[in-house]
Amino acid sequence: HDFELTAGGADKGRALAVIAAQYGVPLDQCAAVGDSENDLSAFRVVGTSIAMGNAPEHVKAAAARAAPRLLIPRAPPRFLPVLFKLECL
Repeated sequence: HDFELTAGGADKGRALAVIAAQYGVPLDQCAAVGDSENDLSAFRVVGTSIAMGNAPEHVKAAAARAAPRLLIPRAPPRFLPVLFKLECL
């Protein structure tokens, strides 16, 4: 089980908006990767949302893409080029 405390009005979507603004990157050019309820606010503000394979079905449904369920340590860096159709990171 997961237990989290956050300040009122704070969420990952707002944090991403602040960081993107500081770097001058439009949110529609940002991606968010997540696997739980607390990632949904980030999914709503970015151009590309990706749910991890172990995410609950409602989180996968909220994402634009879903990564495969991987059991290999450090596997996410390996699937990102495929997911984004990149040659390399």
